[in-house]
Amino acid sequence: MGGYVFPPFVDVAADGSPAGLTLNVIEWLNASQSDYRFSFFLTSPARRFDDFESGHFDAMFFESPEWGWKNRQIPIDATEVFLLDYDIFVTRKLEGRTQSFFDDLGDKRVAGILGYHYAFTGFEHDPDKLESEHGMILVNDNRAAIQLVLAHRADMAIVARSYLDYYLGQTGGRGLGPFDVRYA
Repeated sequence: MGGYVFPPFVDVAADGSPAGLTLNVIEWLNASQSDYRFSFFLTSPARRFDDFESGHFDAMFFESPEWGWKNRQIPIDATEVFLLDYDIFVTRKLEGRTQSFFDDLGDKRVAGILGYHYAFTGFEHDPDKLESEHGMILVNDNRAAIQLVLAHRADMAIVARSYLDYYLGQTGGRGLGPFDVRYA
């Protein structure tokens, strides 16, 4: 089973070992049957396609065919969706700023994750195009995207709702200040 760091689905524990919901599902699968042995292969969002085609892993949980698999014409089978998540835009809540701040992204610096596909970009995945055509700042994870907003280096970040919940749970909201949210 392949996976890349994307808490709460895959994270890296303090000792460097992978953890998270994907690892919990693998553990449950191995405990509930003996016909197959499931193991985990850590990849990255950008490398996952090549690692799959190279045979480093045979399947991924919590992935969508729309996230680059179809565009690359990689032959895959997908189950029906059994868990939904969605992207949200987050920004610092400032006096006088309203939800209309999210209406036009054209003049905003949006932090996102290298190797990801976003609906507002037409699911573009090319980092050069994301930076030049959409003004995106690409980083390696959701935490870094949020940190860019907090450091005033990005106007907003696009993160998964599940990650924002996870992040707020991990930090207890310390040091965040208020956030404004708009669903992507």
